[in-house]
Amino acid sequence: LQNRQVLLVLDNFEQLAPDASILEQLLAAAPRLKLVVTSRVRLALAPEWLLPLDGLPCPEDEDRDRIEAFDAARLFVRAAHRVNPALASAAEAAAIVEICRQVEGLPLALELAAAWTRVLSCDAIAAELRQGIELLRATDSAHPMRHASIEVVFEQSWQLLGAIEREVLAQLSVFHGSFSAEAARAVAGAPLPVVAALSDKSLLHKDDTRLRLHPLVQQLAAERLGEGEAGEAARSAHAAYFHRLLQQLRPAVASGERAA
Repeated sequence: LQNRQVLLVLDNFEQLAPDASILEQLLAAAPRLKLVVTSRVRLALAPEWLLPLDGLPCPEDEDRDRIEAFDAARLFVRAAHRVNPALASAAEAAAIVEICRQVEGLPLALELAAAWTRVLSCDAIAAELRQGIELLRATDSAHPMRHASIEVVFEQSWQLLGAIEREVLAQLSVFHGSFSAEAARAVAGAPLPVVAALSDKSLLHKDDTRLRLHPLVQQLAAERLGEGEAGEAARSAHAAYFHRLLQQLRPAVASGERAA
């Protein structure tokens, strides 16, 4: 590589993240080399520029008459037509919008859900996803084993976590929707370095000033938390935090402050 101008693409590099320093050696030895690296884990190298990849753009409810303008809906319809060529996307547009939004445009989830159009309507698929993620498992060999289900993908990420990161992620699953770093600390005892580590491992996302789990990650982490003593403690801490918040806001609400 040393005397060549070349682009080297490395995929799924999270498996080799502990040895990422070799990439710096390559860049130092080959000045005209460029690297594009996909990884679920930030490599934390000085030359690294991050480009977070979220789900595909999803339609809103008011976009039902133009779902083909959104990548998530187009991917779902294309995957559905492979198993159900007769699918009329316009007739099922409302359900397709809901499916896309429930999985937040995650491509693998869209493809796994679309495979069920051979036996279920889009309305039925959306209803099943509201109940859980049982449908997000491959029932054939169309996907490699590491993409056979959302659970398999999550398990791969779970194995990259340390013990305290697993504990905090499971406890954060009691939040539905976004939350502040302060709330994460109060409810899950999450130190900022652990919050940063979960973000670096693509399990925690930042929207403006708030944090959130992808809804599928939230469901799977909640299964790890369970209904036992740890789960009850996390849910109690969550309730106590928001009761305190309501109590603090009470005077401002009573005086008509719109923000409160």
